[in-house]
Amino acid sequence: MLIVAAAAVAVAACASDAAVDCPRCPDPVTTPPPEATKPKPAKPPRDAAARQTDRRQTLAFVGFTKDGAKFMVEANDEFMGDVLQVWDASAGRIVDSLVTTSFTRASALKKLLKKHAVVELTEGSAKRPDGDLALLGADDGDWLVIYAQEGERAVPVLRLPRLVDKDRRADASVARILWAPSGDYAVVLSRQVLPAPFAFASDYVDIWRYDPDELPF
Repeated sequence: MLIVAAAAVAVAACASDAAVDCPRCPDPVTTPPPEATKPKPAKPPRDAAARQTDRRQTLAFVGFTKDGAKFMVEANDEFMGDVLQVWDASAGRIVDSLVTTSFTRASALKKLLKKHAVVELTEGSAKRPDGDLALLGADDGDWLVIYAQEGERAVPVLRLPRLVDKDRRADASVARILWAPSGDYAVVLSRQVLPAPFAFASDYVDIWRYDPDELPF
């Protein structure tokens, strides 16, 4: 108790202007505010290949393989008719296909589903599996732009060039965005329509591979 009282007297003397030979009171210690964390910059979006106008086709998504390495779409091609196409996601190209008719479609579909272990997709999502990252499309002048969004922030990650015929620009839209079960990539189905006199309409397949180093999230 005496020690506490003595300490109180010493502090009071130090604070008094009348104290004799009082040591200088220590300066108050201030903690600097933490530096603001700068947001991670996003890398520029990738540009997809130029849209081709050598054939018209409409596309419908069928499903992904169990390992997510491949996927299947069904195309109605103006030259080949109805075609089931199996795409290799890494190579970005068709690796197997079967031309079908209304009579052979069911058996051809069953054959390809079994051969490549494709699981038909009943529902699809533009949201990455097991995460909050979502992809969405937007019209932006000469491009149809795919954005990656997480929370309230969205950044462009893929640009699809718009078809242009002289001074006529195509109407471009995203039909579907579907994530592979692995979350390694997403398939983007888009459509472009040019008005007359060069009337043209076709669907396109693009693949966007997920790379966390390209995103600021």
